[in-house]
Amino acid sequence: MTLARFASVLLASALAAPAALAHQDEPASPAYTALMACRAVEPDTERMACMDRELAAFARAVETGHVVVIEREAVRALERESFGIAMPGVQRLTGLLRRGGGESAEAETETLQDGSQIIYRADGGVEEMRALPVRTVNYDRTGRAIVTLANGQVWVQTDSTQFGRVSRSRLEEGLTADLIPGALGSYFMALSHHPRRFRARRSE
Repeated sequence: MTLARFASVLLASALAAPAALAHQDEPASPAYTALMACRAVEPDTERMACMDRELAAFARAVETGHVVVIEREAVRALERESFGIAMPGVQRLTGLLRRGGGESAEAETETLQDGSQIIYRADGGVEEMRALPVRTVNYDRTGRAIVTLANGQVWVQTDSTQFGRVSRSRLEEGLTADLIPGALGSYFMALSHHPRRFRARRSE
């Protein structure tokens, strides 16, 4: 995903946040609040009438763009796409979206269709990314690796660690990469053909 596309996803999420959250720092939309208030109405007939009325109002708000609904997977996609990019506010935004959606405050591992594993922190955001399929491995003039993942992310080696060049056959066999955060915003990468980690930064 390009940075421009990532920015559009972030904007969509930001628009969704005020409408979807019932958090003390982020007021929910009036349409959402009114719909949720119907749950306390008695008796049953009046509660159903309230829900029918407010659900119609909520639907109109969505149709006119005053309320934007964001799915749980979209939040997680945002967290995965932002991994390795220094963009202040992303973690706070996704954390608010998680709390607003009732997500449990526990670390969790998700396995994607390509076999990669994403480890999420309890407070929201990605802690580690493992077994990510690698598309290409190139090298700069100094011999440092430039790794393009199947998800479109490009990571550049920043140290002089030697771990052996990747052959075409290794790629064809299904080379994967692990990404692990280090200290002070740094990252480590390890390719499946060699256990040795090297420092890397995300360039795209």
